[in-house]
Amino acid sequence: MFRELKNVIYDKTFKVIILKNKVNIVNYTDILIFEDETILVKSLDNIVKVKGSNLVINRLYNKELLIEGKIKTVEFG
Repeated sequence: MFRELKNVIYDKTFKVIILKNKVNIVNYTDILIFEDETILVKSLDNIVKVKGSNLVINRLYNKELLIEGKIKTVEFG
């Protein structure tokens, strides 16, 4: 049980979870652009661009954030 908990706590995998009008990003390295219609987030080997309107970063933990607003597109590249 403790091994499983330790794996969850120390997991360094970059994850993007797309929900209705929300995007949860885990283990990012930097926020490159933070605007009302575009948020650009960088990981070690990827960049995620979230486009929409009224975009806000609602929750910001250690290497985890939640983007909310009217999400139109989520692009990787």
